[in-house]
Amino acid sequence: MSNRKIAYWVIPPESDAEFVAHMEEVLETYVKPYDPECPVLCMDEQPVQLVKEVRQPIAATKDRPRRVDYEYERAGTACIFMFTEPLSGWREAVARSQRTKADWALEVTTLLEGRYAACEQVILVCDNLNTHTKGAFYEVFEPAKARELVRRLEFRYTPKHGSWLNIAENELSALTRQCLAGRRIGDLATLREEIAAWSTDVNSSQRGVDWHMKIDDARRKLKSVYPKINVSSTEEELADQSGQSGELFVGEVQRGFFLLIGVGNQGAQHMDEAVRGTAMARVFELANVFELVIDGFD
Repeated sequence: MSNRKIAYWVIPPESDAEFVAHMEEVLETYVKPYDPECPVLCMDEQPVQLVKEVRQPIAATKDRPRRVDYEYERAGTACIFMFTEPLSGWREAVARSQRTKADWALEVTTLLEGRYAACEQVILVCDNLNTHTKGAFYEVFEPAKARELVRRLEFRYTPKHGSWLNIAENELSALTRQCLAGRRIGDLATLREEIAAWSTDVNSSQRGVDWHMKIDDARRKLKSVYPKINVSSTEEELADQSGQSGELFVGEVQRGFFLLIGVGNQGAQHMDEAVRGTAMARVFELANVFELVIDGFD
């Protein structure tokens, strides 16, 4: 059996208009200047395996590293919710025992009624999970309060298989590497303490996120994602339609002129008033399209 290396990537789809539409909407959101009245908030979540120690680890000494027994005990799972404001350099990680619609709605509500209580609107960037919906609030709160909360949220969904566009995912990656990797955390309370300490430490030392990718960059570097449009056939179709419309306009103008000129100016004055009015309106209306000047028929 060969020992070939495998590199795992998030491979975007090809010629996917829906992917492009959501991607450009998110990228357009990231270039907006900071507005404290309408902040951009990114959120993401990830499951965590809780692991207990079976035997007490031996502390490190001057000559030996910390020694941990290879045996461990699974203690269930938890979910970390990450919220971050890219432009202000703020992030907050919280943990819950599960990640249902209710859990998500309660965490978002905590922010709306706490940190963002004075904000009329909050732009929320998140992935398109079935738990990240407006309906989640109606499963937790009375309709009046749910509507009040939903009215203050403006959703920006990342495209399917495009979660890399969510800055909160980058924050989760940093949290995992800097706080959780290589450690055994056996209960929810300890997990909450550790990720809260990480959030406080990073907030005090790190500035905002400098997102470089713009819409023009995406159109240049991700050409395979954009649908292929046959420009020549589209132009020919538009030309055909334009030619047909032009012929119709000319025909209508000719018929109007023939109607009036055929009977002469004097005859036109003795025409039925309704017929004469209709003919005159048609001639002047269509003549304006071709910037013609009609005189002598008044």
